[in-house]
Amino acid sequence: MLDVPKKENVANMGSKLYKNLEKICIVLIIMLQGWVYLIVPTSNNGDATEYIKIALELFETDSEFKFLRLFGYPLLLKVFSVNLEFINLFFFFQSIFFVFTVIFFANKVCKNEKIRFIIYAPALVPSIAYMQKIIFPDGIITSLILLLFALIMDKKLIKAFVVSLILVTVKLVFVFLLVYVMLCILYEKKQAVKTRLSLIVIYFCFIFCLLPAIYIIKPFPLYQTIVQVPSSFDNTASPVRTPTILEFTCGGVFQEVTDPSLLEKITWHSASEFYMPFGPDFAAERNCSKEDMRNLQRQLIRHYLREAPEQQALKFLNHFSRSFFVLAQNYHLDYMLLLKLRLLKDHYAWNTDYLESQVKNFKRYYIDPPRQPSYYLFDTLYDLNKKMLLFLSIASGFVVICFVFTMARMKKPDEKMLHIVAFLLSYNFIITAFAFLYDRYLYVNFFMWMALGCLIVARSVEKKSLEKIKN
Repeated sequence: MLDVPKKENVANMGSKLYKNLEKICIVLIIMLQGWVYLIVPTSNNGDATEYIKIALELFETDSEFKFLRLFGYPLLLKVFSVNLEFINLFFFFQSIFFVFTVIFFANKVCKNEKIRFIIYAPALVPSIAYMQKIIFPDGIITSLILLLFALIMDKKLIKAFVVSLILVTVKLVFVFLLVYVMLCILYEKKQAVKTRLSLIVIYFCFIFCLLPAIYIIKPFPLYQTIVQVPSSFDNTASPVRTPTILEFTCGGVFQEVTDPSLLEKITWHSASEFYMPFGPDFAAERNCSKEDMRNLQRQLIRHYLREAPEQQALKFLNHFSRSFFVLAQNYHLDYMLLLKLRLLKDHYAWNTDYLESQVKNFKRYYIDPPRQPSYYLFDTLYDLNKKMLLFLSIASGFVVICFVFTMARMKKPDEKMLHIVAFLLSYNFIITAFAFLYDRYLYVNFFMWMALGCLIVARSVEKKSLEKIKN
């Protein structure tokens, strides 16, 4: 007769299976990073060339300070590529650091080995893996944010403070995380409920105060999100018509622009922070200083907010919800992967892999020379990419529903859950206010959503275990 497995044995088998799922996920993440590092070429258009330029000019006396691109990332690029002599070495560092932080984050967030594999899911998406092979700071930023919150949840707040300082050197906007860690340190020291609630209020007031602060100091990020409308982005129609006449002052002289070809440039997307909306040639012709351009940007921000406040509010809410659930306006990483795949398809020739005599030997028997499996792997992974992203976005929505029900039943809020929700609310508010929704800005959300989902499942499992013990 066949032996029927006992319940205890089945439970042990299930436990081992879940533990193995975590190990399998880690192995797959390492393999995917290996594929990206060894097979997929980097992309160096746009911001990448700027970061290379800044890295080369670091420590030079005439190097220019960049508000939007601080020295932190160029310094890492310069150090780990040995002054840009070995750029692949820098990519290797990014990949290793990413794998380490994902594992570290998962272990600090969720102690339950059986369900921890959930947190690894975003790292298995090809475009997210590709972030570590490009000269954009978003790969490092994602890794540093995961490291930061792993340290916060582990109560290593001084180390978390150091990580937040590093983030600020990469992008000044991450000053909100520096403030967050400082308030976490105070929060741990203060036990009174009213004092703790006051710290939470102070933090979110600080987040809202960033809007007028940026408007006064450097209006360009707000100008980008309120005024500019990139033609390549979906769902970004401006609720305000372009003005037919624009009056302003440049070089102390009154200026008037009525030319439609110039006025239509107001909503054009550009990263030229000092010379928008009309470009550097116009600024030079009219003797416009950088401060004159900032004043013009402030004037247009006020105009676009004043003319359609309700539509602008709806636009903000729409963008915030998209950012929250990682529905990007521009899938930049996906596009870069597609370009690499097209290059591989369009420029492939048999003589890339075979001698002419070898091609003839195949053709003699009416056989096409076989392509390398790496080509088919690339094609398959790219096809899976958007499906995986859509799945994670749907999963994130499901986590929100579960979180609402969980919070309604909880007598005492889970501290780790609150840390994750606080980050998601503040980070996505800032992204919505100061940036276009590029996919590479948003993918850190997936890790936070999966971490929140893991905590919800872990709490449910723990509750059921306690009920069994009581019974």
